[in-house]
Amino acid sequence: MAPELAAPFQTIYKGLTNGSDYPDPARLGDQLDTLIRHMLYSPTDLADILRAVSVIHDALTTRIISHHVSVFKTRNHRPVPGAFCWIAMGSDARQEQVVRTDQDNALIYADPPRSEQKIWDDYFADLAGHVVTDLDRFGFTLCKGNVMATNPKWRRSLTQWCRALDRWIGSTEPDDIRT
Repeated sequence: MAPELAAPFQTIYKGLTNGSDYPDPARLGDQLDTLIRHMLYSPTDLADILRAVSVIHDALTTRIISHHVSVFKTRNHRPVPGAFCWIAMGSDARQEQVVRTDQDNALIYADPPRSEQKIWDDYFADLAGHVVTDLDRFGFTLCKGNVMATNPKWRRSLTQWCRALDRWIGSTEPDDIRT
């Protein structure tokens, strides 16, 4: 990355990873658009641009998730019921974002105790709703194909994911092949 672009990149990144305030969508969007525009008109390698945008997107997603987990715990008295993993898919996972693209994401959570399955799914459905909504507010639009963690097909326990993958691998159905 060109030295003159490293400082704006670091400012955005540090604001997301170390900042105490929740980012302002309009301000961050302007900063990101300006950085991308300058990178595209600089001698910066395309691979470096793609990597930089992906790093920023990952930091933003992490910040959004952390924010809502904290809010759920402190304001709503709903601690995280168990381990989970947010999955980036599509252009974000391939690190191919030059501009803010639509969302493609999923959520996998640990297998809950049988008696708490609804509590866990409700928690992760709420978390996914807040994360997807905030990503949209930050300019990463909703996926028209509904490949997002707000869709129960893309938000499951680990065992449910393993069963779904087993079905998809042997399927010839177009929707299963796409996924």
